[in-house]
Amino acid sequence: MPFDSLDGFNFSTSNVSIDFNQSVWRLTPRIREKAKTIAISHGSNGISQSEINIADFFLSQGAEVELFDHFSSLKIEKLNWGYSDEYKDHFNVSLWDFLQSIPEGASQAQIHLGLSIGGYFGLSSPLSFERVFAVYPGVLPLHKDSFFKNQNRVHIFQAELDSWSKLPADLKKELKDSQTSIIKRTHHSFMAHEKDKIARVISFDFENLFVEKDVLENLFFDYESFKSRSSKFAHIDVLLKSDEPARQAVLKHVLNYL
Repeated sequence: MPFDSLDGFNFSTSNVSIDFNQSVWRLTPRIREKAKTIAISHGSNGISQSEINIADFFLSQGAEVELFDHFSSLKIEKLNWGYSDEYKDHFNVSLWDFLQSIPEGASQAQIHLGLSIGGYFGLSSPLSFERVFAVYPGVLPLHKDSFFKNQNRVHIFQAELDSWSKLPADLKKELKDSQTSIIKRTHHSFMAHEKDKIARVISFDFENLFVEKDVLENLFFDYESFKSRSSKFAHIDVLLKSDEPARQAVLKHVLNYL
C-alpha cells in the first residue's frame, strides 16, 4: 500500500497541506509563490529523509511538491544492488513495472527531479515533463520512445568521484554538453541525508542502452536477470557520501525552473 503518513520523518516546513493519492504525496504550501509543481523521485532506499529534506527546500520557496512513491505498490522495501547472497535483489518486478509505478494522470508536476534510480525514472518514464533533472542516475536500459521524446528537456548531474553511475558513451553522445554537469569532488549519494559509508555493489554494462517496451517487460530487479542481460559486470566498492554545498547548488539550479 502507498504511504499515508509523514510519521517518522523530520518534516520542518509548517503551513503545508498534504494529500496522499495513487503513489503520489502532494505537498502544497499555504502561500504558493511558484507557478510550477516539482516531482521528486527517490533512490534505492525508497522515500527517506533525503527526499523529505529536498521537499522542505522547495516548499520553503513557495513551490508545490509531489513525492513519488515508486516502491510501495510494487512491494519493494529497498534495492541493495549487492553481489553477496544476503544483499542480492530478487524481485519479480520488471523495469517496465517500475516505469508504470506512477499512474498516468496522478501527477500534475511540470518539473521532475530524480535521485539515482529515481533519475533513471525521469530519463525513461512515459510521463511528460517540461524539464527532467537526473542526479547520479542509475545506468539501466532506457525506454527508447520516452527518452527521445524528452531528450532536449534533460539535465544530468554527475558526481565527479562516482565510480558506479558513470554515464555510458551511448547516452553522452545523445546529449549536448550543456545538458550535463559534473559536480566536483563529490561521490554517489551527495544529495543524501547524513550519509558516509561504503557500499559493495554490482555494476552492470548493458549492450543496448535504448530499448523497446518488451525488453523492459522482461528485465527484472533481480540479480540473475540483470547479470544475464549484461555484456559485462563488475563488483565494486563505492563510497556513498553526503555533500551539503553540492546538494544546495543542485537545488538552487533546479529552483530557477519553477
